[in-house]
Amino acid sequence: MEADDATLRGRLIALRIQKAELDRDIERQQASVQTGQATITPAKLKALSLAMQKRLAEGPPELRQAYMRLILDSAVRFAAKRTRERDRARAKKIMRAMPPPGTGGRARAVAKRRRKKPA
Repeated sequence: MEADDATLRGRLIALRIQKAELDRDIERQQASVQTGQATITPAKLKALSLAMQKRLAEGPPELRQAYMRLILDSAVRFAAKRTRERDRARAKKIMRAMPPPGTGGRARAVAKRRRKKPA
């Protein structure tokens, strides 16, 4: 390749433009860190979403595998949490239905009969 090759020159210009964009991004990030305000906008979220969709579709298989592991792990944790909550609710319901200790179950039955008698 020669020093004045057109493709090399075009590539160098594209890299300089990319470097300038990255420098502006760095300056913005440093400013947001100093002010303590996050600058997450719907446009940035949309750009991130589109970039991730493209990377998942065209990127290496390791990325897709890691992404699927993350989703599945999250789903398993969510299901386990729901199961624990349901089990706790069932245990509370059973405990409320049980007679107080030492009464042999008679105290609750007497209380029910008393409620049924007309006053």
